[in-house]
Amino acid sequence: MISVGYALRAVGVFLGNLITAMIGTAIVTTEASSIIHPRMERMMLFNDCFSAIVSFGLGWFVYHKWKFASAKYVWLVGTGVFGLRATHIVIGYHGTLFSEVFGKVPDIPNFEDWSLFTIPLVRTGFYSIGAFFCTRIEPQRSSV
Repeated sequence: MISVGYALRAVGVFLGNLITAMIGTAIVTTEASSIIHPRMERMMLFNDCFSAIVSFGLGWFVYHKWKFASAKYVWLVGTGVFGLRATHIVIGYHGTLFSEVFGKVPDIPNFEDWSLFTIPLVRTGFYSIGAFFCTRIEPQRSSV
């Protein structure tokens, strides 16, 4: 039987990984965007790519340093959030999800779709991929 303390620790570690994937990446990419000024029509694509790189690095580092197995499963939250938006599109709500890829000039609804649904998928997905690759390169015992 799992003790309450162990369950609380596991939930806390998972939430810590999720916050690191989302907010840690946002801190780095925000600072980089103040140095590198992409044009408006390429800003979202730049942020997607840069967020992927930073999230991968953070996932790798966190897993390498602390060996939290839950880092490999943070992608589930991003996929769930993304799936909510995909469900809305399928059942008839209008909106675009990948307009940044096609080079359209972003408007406010497209930007909201991207920031609320696409970027969490990118950040959590690549964070988990970084942790997963770290497990394959450096197989060791994991905790929680």
